[in-house]
Amino acid sequence: MIKTILFLLFTAGLLTAADYRPGPEAQRQPGVPKGKVIQGEWNDCKHFPGTIRSYWVYIPAQYNGGKPASLMVFQDGGGFVRENGHTRVPIVFDNLIHKGEMPVTIGLFVNPGSVPPAERGNQPRRNRAFEYDTVDSQYANFIIDELLPAVVKEHKLNLTKDPTGHVICGNSSGGICAFTAAWHRPDFFGCVISHIGSFTNIRGGYVYPALIRKSETKNIRVLLQDGRRDLDNLHGHWPLSNAEVAKALAFKNYDYKLVIGEDGHSGQHGGSIFPDSVRWIFRPEQEAKHVKVDPKIPIIKLTKDSLRNPKVPRGKITTRIIKSKIFKGTRREYSIYVPAQYKPEQAACVMVFQDGHAYLKEDGDVRRSEERRVGKGCRSRWSPYQ
Repeated sequence: MIKTILFLLFTAGLLTAADYRPGPEAQRQPGVPKGKVIQGEWNDCKHFPGTIRSYWVYIPAQYNGGKPASLMVFQDGGGFVRENGHTRVPIVFDNLIHKGEMPVTIGLFVNPGSVPPAERGNQPRRNRAFEYDTVDSQYANFIIDELLPAVVKEHKLNLTKDPTGHVICGNSSGGICAFTAAWHRPDFFGCVISHIGSFTNIRGGYVYPALIRKSETKNIRVLLQDGRRDLDNLHGHWPLSNAEVAKALAFKNYDYKLVIGEDGHSGQHGGSIFPDSVRWIFRPEQEAKHVKVDPKIPIIKLTKDSLRNPKVPRGKITTRIIKSKIFKGTRREYSIYVPAQYKPEQAACVMVFQDGHAYLKEDGDVRRSEERRVGKGCRSRWSPYQ
């Protein structure tokens, strides 16, 4: 059974990005061996032709190649690899690996591609939105089949083949990119950390709640982080979108965690909790908890307006069958309700019901109650609400 966790972090007072600061595990500690970070350039991209990008490889001091190491890939890698940034991944990895609170893990920090300008003096064209926000497998295939094999070969790395030892992480568009990579390639990426993920309509990411619900459950573990003050713009509402993804994951019984704070569209909150996120994403399977949810369905009684009153005049119902000219070859039954108070010389409102037979039944869930309100409600055909 796959486990499901919903964890909501509510903080007292009004917090800002400045209140989320790196903790002790994101600070250099005496006696902790320091891993090495090596920068590289990728200038011959086959999956995104014409793009160039920088990347960094973190190799912990404890890695000796004799035992397969885990892997964590970061989008917008330049921000994650900085030791004075919001997440300070090399420092966190050094401290957690030293304490035995995460496995020996290779870090691969990848910047989005850019297309060099055709003429001197012009700006390069950023390829970030195309690579990160498109909900297909192209970026995942670039990492798995193109860049990573070259990195492994160059640095003679011995990586685990177990997808649960392969994590992909990112902020914003990099967050949805991380989820997309695992969604399309769960054979390789078994874990996702998404900070302020853009599960909105930048390039179709809003489909994930429905897609998750309607697809077979994939063997991936997901941590989502967002802030109540995150973006609300023409692309969508970030906190709501992340909550909808979390609800869909819960519905399909995924092993997931949702952490909500008070921050906006910033990497500060995700960075401040990153050590705990790493512990959670790498925790042993037997430590996962299963929360059983028994939804309580409220009992709603019909009001007096949905019950027959012998003192109220009854309207007339006429039922007919029509052959459709729009939907050729189809025919359907329809009914018209005309209240007793209707006067042809006076314009009346109109209300149309789909699945009309269900609304027409006097013992159904919705019952005609207009009869006692006719004459007190709308007078114009253009305004059904008064």
